[in-house]
Amino acid sequence: MSPGVPGVSNKEVHHICGELGFTHYENMINLYKLIGRGRFRFIGLPLKIRGGTGSPVRAVAIFE
Repeated sequence: MSPGVPGVSNKEVHHICGELGFTHYENMINLYKLIGRGRFRFIGLPLKIRGGTGSPVRAVAIFE
């Protein structure tokens, strides 16, 4: 569910991904509801958190 080592803070992973310009999403639920429904565009709408390395997002799937 998370890209880091289990039981260890993900803060370092978020910093490394930020330095590499890599965006990742974790702990998403209900993804099984997308299976078999066709192609879709994913949009993640984050909160703006000053100095933050991550944020909750409103995850949206828009089907073609």
